Formats: sequence, structure tokens, C-alpha cells
Amino acid sequence: MDTRLIAIATFVVTFGILIVLKRLNYIESWDTFSILSILAAVLTIAAYFFTLVLFPQDYDQLKKEILDEINESLKNYEIYFKCKDFKKPIVKDGAVRIDKCVVMATKLNLTDHGYIVDLKFRSNWMDSKGTHAILFIDGDDAQINLFEREGEIFYIIKSKNKISGVYIQLKSVKWFDEAFSDNWNNIKIMWDTSKDEIWLEINGIRVSKKLNFDFNLNDSVIYLGSNPLEDTYAEGYFDRIMVYKSADTADFGTPTVRRFE
Repeated sequence: MDTRLIAIATFVVTFGILIVLKRLNYIESWDTFSILSILAAVLTIAAYFFTLVLFPQDYDQLKKEILDEINESLKNYEIYFKCKDFKKPIVKDGAVRIDKCVVMATKLNLTDHGYIVDLKFRSNWMDSKGTHAILFIDGDDAQINLFEREGEIFYIIKSKNKISGVYIQLKSVKWFDEAFSDNWNNIKIMWDTSKDEIWLEINGIRVSKKLNFDFNLNDSVIYLGSNPLEDTYAEGYFDRIMVYKSADTADFGTPTVRRFE
């Protein structure tokens, strides 16, 4: 139990006992009652700080518990997301909130099927210090805010029930293909929800024409990739986008593939 709650409960019980003793005339004067009440408050505060020194809270353990809870809750979400509805927020437990529907590719995996990008979702949100958010996850009991500052990657974990503001510096981001290392913060998938159009931008320049889909992109999983059978594969270019339409992340279903033009 929280030490502060114990201290408050102790004072309330002590004060209640003093009131009972006064009503039973064991404490005759109000002056004596006032002095004893003040003494009880002082002793309670002293005991509270003594307890903090004698039994310090294990913040590392609490931090680990939060991380474990978050990792467990995120196992089933992979790169699943829902776009934010502007009439009301639509945020599934552990899912990613994308402000203005802008996401960022930050990690490249080289597979037998070509380059597959695990999307690290990005919003346009800037905090008071001007750092740019990379990932924001909002769950029932905790929030994760991953962001970049001066080339280093950090994340803050906030929990409603435990620690608020655990601030952790991550190891530097490693790219699987160094050819893409200069594109950090510069590759964006742009999505116009009103028209269900999606396109790719690098360094703010639109490098592909709009791609029209015959279904709503909500509840979709998006991959960027390249074809290992084409020359562009060796040069590390993205040449296609894959959209998995499924409401359940455990079953991605059949991908819809569109090439960049």
C-alpha cells in the first residue's frame, strides 16, 4: 500500500481516538485536545518520512513491472493501428494513435521476400521542448511515448496506478541497411482518409503517385517493401506497398499489393 495512504489513515484513526476520549471526558480541556491533535499530526508526518528512509520504494522493480505489463499487452498488436476519428477518439487497448494519420518507417528488415519495413508509428505531436514524437501507445493502464531528441531515442512510460514519468534512454537505432540510415525521420506514408488515398514521401518530396484502394483503410496493417527479383531491390528502393485488411491482428488475411508508380 502507498506510504502516504498509511500515514493519512494513521492520523485519521488517531484523531478519531482523541475525539472519543474527549467525549468520554478523559480529556477535560479543549486546549489539551488541541495540543494532542497537533502532536499526533507532527508524529504522523515524522513517521511517514522515517518510513520512506527506512523502507525506500523499489522504483526499478516497479519500472520492470510496468514494462512487463506493457510488453504483455502489446504482444497481440504488432503493427496494427486505427486512425484517429476526429469526431471521437478511437483507440484500442495497446493500439497506436496516429494524429492526422501520418506514420513513419524507421526499421528495415531484409527477408527472402524483399525489404519489409516494420512501421514505427509517428505523429505530428511536438512536446514543449520541441522534441518530435515517434510512437505513442495508449492503453488502459499505461502510456508509452517514444521520441527523438538530438539523435538519441527516449521513451517515457506513464502509469495511472504506479509510476508517472519513467524516463529511459534507448540504445541508438540500428538500421538493417545502412543505405537507409540517412532517411531517419524522412520517410512518411501519407494517408488521406477522406479519399482512401495513400502515397510515399521522402524528405518532404512526394515520390509516388496516389494509390487508390477499394476498401476503407481502417483496421489495416501496412507494409512497405521491395521486390527481390527487380534491380531496384539491390539499391534499397521501396517499390511497393502491402495493405493487410483485417480487424484481428492475429489473422492478417490476404494482402492487397499496390506498386508505386
